[in-house]
Amino acid sequence: MLNSLEERILQYIISQNQNSNRSVAVRFDGVSLEDTIESIKSLTNKGLVRNCSSLIGASAMLLPSGKYYFEQKEKTMYGVYYDKIKLIESYIEQLQALKLKDSNSVATQEESYRIEHLIREVITAFNDELSKETVQSFNVSLGFMPDNVCISSYYNEIDRAIACLKKIAADTKIAATKGDGIQFNISQNQSQIQSQSQSIEITFSQVLSDVQNKGLSAEDMVELTKLLTEFENERQSKKKPSLWDKAKNVLKYLCDKSIEIGIAVLPYIVGALNK
Repeated sequence: MLNSLEERILQYIISQNQNSNRSVAVRFDGVSLEDTIESIKSLTNKGLVRNCSSLIGASAMLLPSGKYYFEQKEKTMYGVYYDKIKLIESYIEQLQALKLKDSNSVATQEESYRIEHLIREVITAFNDELSKETVQSFNVSLGFMPDNVCISSYYNEIDRAIACLKKIAADTKIAATKGDGIQFNISQNQSQIQSQSQSIEITFSQVLSDVQNKGLSAEDMVELTKLLTEFENERQSKKKPSLWDKAKNVLKYLCDKSIEIGIAVLPYIVGALNK
């Protein structure tokens, strides 16, 4: 268990160390150098960073277990919603990467295709959580986008897609903390509830992990993730009739897919229906 300063330091090192393994200088206003160094030493003893501190300054190198610590914390916090939240964050990162430095430049055919394709992929994946008006607005905007359009014209649609995804992520996080064995309160049965939730989470995460190397296209992977997420959310609500409807959607999708995909997904669906 980390104290607040240790978590703050670890989170900072992670944020500054996304693309390379390097030492990161750590200094916060209002926190003494001595306290920072002691906290880094504590993180080193816990195997989360490699200590590079000195009396002149405080720095550390992130170890894989440091990033893993927050991943596990998020999994415990969000439970079965974790994979959906990570999918949303992945889309946000991809959309932000499409924004070029010069917004006044003209989009090439390839750039136009990438932007439109990714936004339409987002619309498809989260169609049920976007209002009909929003989906229609996106389709109209993209449909009437002329050739050789200025990049800045796409920026509005990219920003709108990012805003929609952030709202869906926020709503998902709220749903995760409302109960259903996701957020744990201190009680005599806490360890039992947490164990059950983690068991469910592993099952849901495992089925998504299993299908990733089965030859699905990116579009098919998005669609399958969407269907499985809808099914798991319904399973959490414990509404059997609507759960069966969601299951039928998954089964219909699997009809023209490979046997390997069916083998990866069907045990999860059948197991959930039998509970």
